[in-house]
Amino acid sequence: MLRRSLPLLGLAALLPVLVGWTSVHQSHLLAHEDAPTFRPDQVTWPSAHQRALRAERDVGGPVVMGYMPYWRSPEWIPWETIDILAWFNVDINPDGSLGDNHGWNGASAAEVLDAAHSVGAEVVLSATLFDPEGIGQLVRSPSARANAIDGLVNQMLDGGGDGIDIDFEGVLYEDKENFVTFITELRAALELAQPGSLLTLATPAIDWDSAYDYDMLAAQADYLFIMGYAFAGSWSNPRPNAPLDASDPWGSRSLRWSVQNYLTWGGEENADKFLLGLPLYGNHWLSTTGDVGAIAVGGHNSPYFVSCQTTFSDHGKLWHEASVTPWTAWQDNEGWHQVWCEDVESVVSKAEMSWDEGIGGFGFWALGYELGDEDLWSGVHDLVLDWEASEGDDDDDDSAGDDDDSAGDDDDSAGDDDDDSAEDDEGIQGSEGCACESLGREDSDSAPMNSLVLALIALLGHRRTRRTEA
Repeated sequence: MLRRSLPLLGLAALLPVLVGWTSVHQSHLLAHEDAPTFRPDQVTWPSAHQRALRAERDVGGPVVMGYMPYWRSPEWIPWETIDILAWFNVDINPDGSLGDNHGWNGASAAEVLDAAHSVGAEVVLSATLFDPEGIGQLVRSPSARANAIDGLVNQMLDGGGDGIDIDFEGVLYEDKENFVTFITELRAALELAQPGSLLTLATPAIDWDSAYDYDMLAAQADYLFIMGYAFAGSWSNPRPNAPLDASDPWGSRSLRWSVQNYLTWGGEENADKFLLGLPLYGNHWLSTTGDVGAIAVGGHNSPYFVSCQTTFSDHGKLWHEASVTPWTAWQDNEGWHQVWCEDVESVVSKAEMSWDEGIGGFGFWALGYELGDEDLWSGVHDLVLDWEASEGDDDDDDSAGDDDDSAGDDDDSAGDDDDDSAEDDEGIQGSEGCACESLGREDSDSAPMNSLVLALIALLGHRRTRRTEA
C-alpha cells in the first residue's frame, strides 16, 4: 500500500537541520560512543526462579523484544519474559562497509547468546545508520547494498546470532522503494545463509514523510518494532514521552494512534508482525512553572527508568490520566523542574494496549535502563501470561481502523523519533553534566526555538496527506 505526502517546501527534511535533530537511539549511542562493551562476567544467566516463571508460559501470546545496548551491564535481563534481544549495535557506512560492532563476535556476545538460547530466546544483531543522505547512498547503490548485506550476514554467522535488526532512521521519501529493495535482498541473503533467521526493523511512531512502506516491509520482515517514544524531547515543552491516548493540550498523536496507523497502512493481515516499543527512560526539563502546559526554558536531560522512580519518590508522583503517564514537578534555586517518565503502571498499561489493538507484542528501549526493577518485570510477566491465556478467545477487541484518527490528519507536534539525550548511569544530571545535544543555542534561549519548532511541525501536520495509489 503506497503512501505519498505533499512536499510542502521540504519541511520534513528541513526540520532536522533547524533543530539539530538526532534520534533517541542515535543520541544515546553518541553519548556512550567511548564506553567499553560490558564484560562476559557481567552477564547474569537465567536464575532458577526465572526459569520457573518461563516454564509458566504457554504457546502463543505476545512477542517481547528488547534492545540491549553494549554500554549497559546485562545483569538484569528479564529472562522469564524476553523473546528477542537486539544487540545494539554495529555501524553501517554509506558505502556498505561495517564499522564498530562493539564486541559482537567476542566473548561478551557469546555469553549473552548462550544464556538466551538456554531459555529459548533469540539474539539479533542491530545494524544502525542514522544519516538520511547516508541511507540514501547505501540503498540507491546495488554494490553498496550487496556490500552491507554480505558484511551483516557474515557478522551474524561469525557471532552465532539468530538474525539481523535494521535500525535506519531518517529514511527519505525518495528512498522509499530502494529501502524496500534493500530489505528484500537482505531477507533473501539471510534465508540462503541461515534458513529461519530473524529479520526485524526499527520503524517510526509517526512516519512524517511517508518514507516507510509498512506493508511492503512487513512482507519481508518478521517484526517491525514501532519506536513508541520521543513524542517529547529537548525540542519540546514538558509533556508525555509516550502518551497512551490523545489529550489536550497535545493533540491526537499517541501510541494508540501509531498502532492503528500501522494496522491501516501496514495491513491487519500483518498485525502479528507489529511490536510496540516502549521507553524505559523519560525527560527532565527546566520550565516556567510546575503546571501542565508549562514552557521549557532549557536544562533538558533524559533520565533512565530507575532514576525516574527515585525522582518520583523524592518529589511525589502526579498522574496524567489521558496519556497514562506519571510526572512530577518541583522548584529549587534553578527554578521549576518537570520530569515526565514511566512507572510500572504506565508501562504495563501501554503494553496491554498493544494486546487490545490486536498486534503481535511489545518491547523496550532499552534493557538495563531499569536496573532489573522486580515490580516492572513481574507486571510485564503477568500481562504476558494473561495474554497467552486469552489466545484464541473471540472477545478480544481490535479497534484498528476506527475513527480515532488517520495518518496525516490536521493535528499534532510529536516527532516520530525526535531528538533526545542520554544521561549517565547515575541518574538525572544537571545541564552542565548532561550528555545530550542541544538546539544549537544556549539552554536559556531554547524556549523561542522550541516555539518555532513546534509551529513548523504543526504546519507540517496540517498539510500532510496520505492517499492510496493503484
